[in-house]
This record gives sequence, structure tokens and C-alpha cells, in this order.
Amino acid sequence: VTSITTRGFIVSWDPLPLLERNGRIRGYQITYNTRTVTESNFTLDVQSVQPNTQFNVTVAAIGDQGALGPRFGYPTFSTRQLVPSPPLSTLGATITSVSVQISSGSPNWTVRYYCAQLLQQLSCNDSSTFTFSGLAAFTVYTVRTYVTSTQGDSSGFTNVTIRTNEDRPGPPSG
Repeated sequence: VTSITTRGFIVSWDPLPLLERNGRIRGYQITYNTRTVTESNFTLDVQSVQPNTQFNVTVAAIGDQGALGPRFGYPTFSTRQLVPSPPLSTLGATITSVSVQISSGSPNWTVRYYCAQLLQQLSCNDSSTFTFSGLAAFTVYTVRTYVTSTQGDSSGFTNVTIRTNEDRPGPPSG
């Protein structure tokens, strides 16, 4: 199996050796997961499959009588993940007058890291929740969030605008 992409792969095989044939070979039956295809060449280009999907592939020769010869299989493999889209349902919450919390929803792909950037502070980790502290009171901030997968950074950002709380007044002086 070669040329594995997000949406396809190529299966190729050698002709069955003469000593293993029971008559003339009419073609080959290729099975991947629950789908079966007949091919007369020694290559099958499979396209339009789902990204990040595990596949089991077997190939068997079809003889003159329609009987299948021995099956040979390939190691299990997966199509590649798509480059992730920006985080969904990202929310901001004010914690105090000097700190905010940002949370992103979990996407339906394997995330390597979640990242959030506020001003010059960039934080990346395996959690979808971030807390930024040491901010100015009653100030509007924009936090940029994105995710990374094994295929790279998300194709865009999600921006969240949030304002820190007003500072509580201190005791009267004097």
C-alpha cells in the first residue's frame, strides 16, 4: 500500500507465481474493509474514502472457474488526518479583574495541542482550557485560539473577545 493521503491510497501487487496458479487468472479481487472490487491490472487506486480511517486490505486471484486463490493481506493502516479546522465553540469567562479563562470544544479528530494567544503570551498544551493572569482590570482583550494535529496547525483561528472585571475599590484612605 502506497501513496496514503487523507482521502485515498494505492494498492499494488505482483502476479501470482505460476506454481501457485490453478489455471488462467481472470483478475484479482481486492477487499478493503467492507468493500470488494475486481481489477485486471496489478494496481488499484482507491479514492473518496474518509480521512483518519483504519483499513484492512486483502487481494486474491480469480481463476477461470471464478474460484478465488489464496488471499494475501497487507498490514493495517490509516488514511491521514485532515489539517484541522479552527476550534469550535470557544468561550471566554472572566475570573477576576486580572484573569480570564478560555475553553475550546473538542473536535472530532485527534488533537496534538490546543493553543491560545493573548497579546504576547502563547500557551499550548493538551488541555482545551487556558487561564491568563496578570491582566489589567476592566480591559477588553482578544484571545486567538487554534489547534495542531499530526498534519499541522489548524487552517485558521478562532478569536474570543473578553473583558476583565472592574477592580474592587479598596478601603477608604485617611
